[in-house]
Amino acid sequence: MSPRFARVSARPGVNPQRTKRVNLMRILVAEDDAMQREIVDAHLRSWGYEPTLCEHGGQVCDALAADDPPSLLLLDWNMPVVDGLELCRRIRDSE
Repeated sequence: MSPRFARVSARPGVNPQRTKRVNLMRILVAEDDAMQREIVDAHLRSWGYEPTLCEHGGQVCDALAADDPPSLLLLDWNMPVVDGLELCRRIRDSE
């Protein structure tokens, strides 16, 4: 037997697939493994978020320098160019 999961709505009687979301939360996903990046992207989109995908820390630095950076970062620990730990240090030091 395989487990079955029910989709739970935040408000009873509201179908999340039919609800138009006006202000999507932007989430930056930094992952150097393409398959993992696509899996996280698919899940975030199905939950109504707007992911931005980055392959390495250098792309994350560029995205954070933009006028409207994402609200949340999901960082891989080991990445080329700049790793997740170094990104955290840079972000903390810039505040």
